[in-house]
Order: sequence, then C-alpha cells, then structure tokens
Amino acid sequence: MVDFGVETTEVMFQTFDWQSSKYKGSAGCWYRKLIQLAPELKEIGVTVAWFPPPQDSLSAEGYMPRDLDKLDSKYGSREDLKECVTVFKKLGMLCLVDTVLNHRCATHKSSNGQWTQFGGKYNWDDRAIINNDPSFHGSGHSGTGVPLAIAPNIDHQQEFVKKDIIDWLNTLRHDIGFDAYRIDYARGFNGRFVGDYMEATKPAFAVGEFWDGLEYDGSYMRPNQDAHRNRIAHWVDSAHKRPKAFDFTTKGMLMQACRAGEFWRLKDGNNRPSGFNGIWPEKAVTFIDNHDTGSTQAHWPFPNDKVMQGY
Repeated sequence: MVDFGVETTEVMFQTFDWQSSKYKGSAGCWYRKLIQLAPELKEIGVTVAWFPPPQDSLSAEGYMPRDLDKLDSKYGSREDLKECVTVFKKLGMLCLVDTVLNHRCATHKSSNGQWTQFGGKYNWDDRAIINNDPSFHGSGHSGTGVPLAIAPNIDHQQEFVKKDIIDWLNTLRHDIGFDAYRIDYARGFNGRFVGDYMEATKPAFAVGEFWDGLEYDGSYMRPNQDAHRNRIAHWVDSAHKRPKAFDFTTKGMLMQACRAGEFWRLKDGNNRPSGFNGIWPEKAVTFIDNHDTGSTQAHWPFPNDKVMQGY
C-alpha cells in the first residue's frame, strides 16, 4: 500500500515476477500481455502499476542494466512499453518504473582488460565506477553505500553521471510516460542522490528498496526491531525526505507472527505498529512478497499457507 498522507490509499500491484521476461504466450511479449490484463487490474482496485526495469540488460529480468537508452528488453520493445504505459494511464492508474541506479554492466573491456567501458548514448568509462568496487577497477570516488560484487557500482558523485541519469529518468518520465520510480538496491549509494534525482525529474513519488537483515539472537528474532526500522528511516531522511521505502521491518515481523502465532510482535512498547510504519507511516510501503523475496527466487518468502492471513 502507498499512503500519500491524504485521505486516500493507493494499491500498488507488481506487474511481473522473476519468470515474466520468459513469457512466450499468445500476446507476443509481456508488455502486450499486460495490456490485456489492464482493465481487470483497474477493476479490482489497482491504482499504481509497478513495471519491470525497461532497459537493455545483461540478465533477462532487467536487473543488470547495460545500455540505458535502449528500451528494448525481454519484456518487449520500446514501442510496446510506451503503448502499455499509455493504456494503464488512460485507465487512471499511475505507472511506476523499476530503476536500477546502483550498478551498470559494461559493454567493452578497457585497454587493461577490465570491463569498464560503457556503450550507447551514455558511454561512460572507469571514472563512472567507484574506486573501492569489490570486483571492478574504477577510478571514481569512494563509494557512499554498500557495494555489490556482481556489476560495476556507479559513482553518483561524478557530475557527468548525475547529468546522464537525470536525462535518462526524464526520458522515462516524459517520453515513455512513467509517473514514479522504484529505487532498486537503495543501500548501494547515499540517499541524497535519490533526493537529487527526484528534485530534478519531479516524479509523483518514489519508493526505495532499503533491505538489510533484521536483528536476531541466534535464530530468535528479537521483539524490538527499532534499529532495523530506524535504518530505513535514516535512508529516507538522507534522501531529503522525498521518497518512500518498502517496509521490510513489517514484512519480517508479520511473517514471524503469522508463522508462529506470535501476534504480540505486531505492536511495539508504545502501542504503535512494530515496523517502519509505526514510526513514519506516511513513508512506509507495506508488502507481503516481491520478485526477490518470493516468486521463483524465494529469498525470504512469506509462508504459502499464511499469505492471505498476512494481507
């Protein structure tokens, strides 16, 4: 749910899972399948449609972005995407695009044999990669978050990087028609850059995936998860208080409550909800599962027999 702090509650629907990019059905591509499904989604009350990463990607699912300006993917062509977004918007739904801003895959090796040369419109070099990247040899500034090892981690402190990302986001906003952003792997770089990008491109809203581990004593989940939800709050605060954030604290506490019948976990010592929604409800986006936690990846799935109870 997306609470905008006014007398309305938005229902966000993830329009894909980890298998959607492999779709081979009669619609032709996933975007055209969504066009068929759009009226039904509107009818059941969906107000925000969350779309997968739309750009060229080393991985079919879109989370290893490569040529950012190439909006042809395994989900369909740029034209299919634009038509799909138009259909959803005409039905009165906001369209949220999944943006992967933390990392980007190179298209060519440098003269020293490293994958640090980026192709397409945004043809960066190793200056766009943080200098403490765990796997790639960047010459940019030191990173401002927790880097990933799977792809070059982008240096958002570089002005040419910021300029190009703003240009790309504006393309998604004004050419394709997206209204809002999901920020993938928000732990990877300081939230202030997300705030800057939002200020420059004016989305209706953005929601960040700030996902780290809850607090445990061995295998026992601690009843007090203040430290966990405060880290999410700190990220939102660092982003100039502009974005919202997925409430991973509530997801963890709710899973344990439903699994073990420990419903006392859902209230903190001040009689507030025990998740992020208990300290900053207007910024909390609660959920049960997504393409990472559930689907075929199932990194942290809600118990199958408790899903409806969770909702």
